[in-house]
Amino acid sequence: METKFAKYSNNIFKYLTIVCLNFIWLNYYAFNFTQSLIISSVISIIFFIIIEHFLKLKQTKLNTNKLNQSLFEKFKNNCILNTHQENLKLIQSCFNNHLIKTTKNYLLIDEKHILTCDFKTANFTDETFFKIINSLKNLKAETITIFCINMQCETIKNISQINNKKIYVYTLQDLFLNNPDLKNYEFSNTITYNTTQKNNFKTLIKIILDKRNAKKYFFSGLLLLFYSFFIPFTSYYLIFCTILFSLSMLCFFNTNTNSAKTFCPYIFKK
Repeated sequence: METKFAKYSNNIFKYLTIVCLNFIWLNYYAFNFTQSLIISSVISIIFFIIIEHFLKLKQTKLNTNKLNQSLFEKFKNNCILNTHQENLKLIQSCFNNHLIKTTKNYLLIDEKHILTCDFKTANFTDETFFKIINSLKNLKAETITIFCINMQCETIKNISQINNKKIYVYTLQDLFLNNPDLKNYEFSNTITYNTTQKNNFKTLIKIILDKRNAKKYFFSGLLLLFYSFFIPFTSYYLIFCTILFSLSMLCFFNTNTNSAKTFCPYIFKK
């Protein structure tokens, strides 16, 4: 998790990167160091606020914890291989701070919330859904929550209550996204994967725009900007400065955080 100091430090570097980008060409055309510095500082504040605002708007539309596809695939495959009891134990690990009663087919949380799962069916159909609900309908509970691999049936999505019990259906992806500790969950199964990665264009872009490179680009651009005041061919230096500061800004503002949908609202009050 990013500390307050790291957050403030990154914001300062973001702002300075924008200042440098504006200053380079203002000073080049205006030939006045002091005026260019003042104007670029003021303009950069406006640019910084606008960029931060749009990034926050973008983040609210995405998930706060971006799904790591490779980790999720491993997690999903293990859940499919697991027995029903093993999967219930996995779900139970997400709710350890609650009173939990374990049975053969479901979990009872706080004496009023039933949780069960079906990770054997690739596409969770209404037939499977009603079969599970029917097996639990005589139990006293306020809610029934079912976890499945994938849900595409619109009928299930539109059901909110059955026999005065609130119904919640979540996918395995929802469970994974809302419980970061599951990435390190110890499964009884051993699956070996091919670790060879394809060196494609997307991988190259990810490496170039890695956040860890932001300050490297920034200080390289700053060094070139300093040299541009003393060495001929100023325009060439400024072009490379612009490229480096632009890369630095893209790295600083690069984000992988997403906002997840409300998960188990009856247990996790927000």
